[in-house]
Amino acid sequence: MVFGNCISKQHNSQVTLQREKNLQLSVEAAVFRVGTDAQFLFINDAACSLTGYSCKQLLSMTMHDIYPNLSAKVWTEYWIKIRQQGSFTFESVCWTQEGSSFLVENIVIYPLPYLEYVGKEYGCIFAHNISKSKQLEVNLKRSIEELESRVKQLTAELKEAKEQSCREIVEARQILEQKAVPNSFWPSISHVNQVFDFIEANYSQHITVYDVAQAVGYSTAYLSNQVKSKTGRTIHNWIVERRMTEARALLLKTDQAVNQIAAAVGYPDPGHFIRQFRQLYSRPPKEWRNIHRSQSGIE
Repeated sequence: MVFGNCISKQHNSQVTLQREKNLQLSVEAAVFRVGTDAQFLFINDAACSLTGYSCKQLLSMTMHDIYPNLSAKVWTEYWIKIRQQGSFTFESVCWTQEGSSFLVENIVIYPLPYLEYVGKEYGCIFAHNISKSKQLEVNLKRSIEELESRVKQLTAELKEAKEQSCREIVEARQILEQKAVPNSFWPSISHVNQVFDFIEANYSQHITVYDVAQAVGYSTAYLSNQVKSKTGRTIHNWIVERRMTEARALLLKTDQAVNQIAAAVGYPDPGHFIRQFRQLYSRPPKEWRNIHRSQSGIE
């Protein structure tokens, strides 16, 4: 990099200037020579371009004027590290003459051997605008986090799908192995056994809650409350569950058409049967049959 129209407060030895110039030429950056008091002693054209100030303006300023978060205390602490380590890197917000701001990376080099400029100890600062790279870093981090979140979500979904598939396989095998509805299907509750007996004997017919209540001699409201309080489910729920249990068995064990199975389990309207089946098992009867037969090894 070539210094252009740079102004120094005083001249120093040619040896000192040449050494610093060689160092400045080795990088592409805004270069500031700064004293222990944060006063600018020498700058290059790139420093003017970076800050928007002229050389003359910068040489009348300190680092605190363009680095608002760099207090005198912080700079003193930095300078101690610079002396000890020979170099030091820090990030800071830089304000331009126009009032805009951006993030810069500052590499401070303490000249070796020890040099003084116009009788002052000093260091060379090489400043780079890193706003774009930082934003890219933030965007990359956000993308990685979103990707990780999506992977976790997909993993959880796959796990759930696998577990659901295993449950359905077990369920299908149980249906195939059972010759009749097991006794455990109906809860053993003496107060409502008559309700379950009636549903078992008539679920294949078009029965309603009213029909059940009439058969056992209670009002619909009273019987409904009794069944719900004793079993946690409504009479209608029990009717539907019994019908669907039989429907799934017929789908697996027979080749009957869906409308035939619907009629066999008390649904004169096949459309109503299909809608209710899909609502309970997330797929229509025909698709359910194909999947579960395949899983159970049934051709």
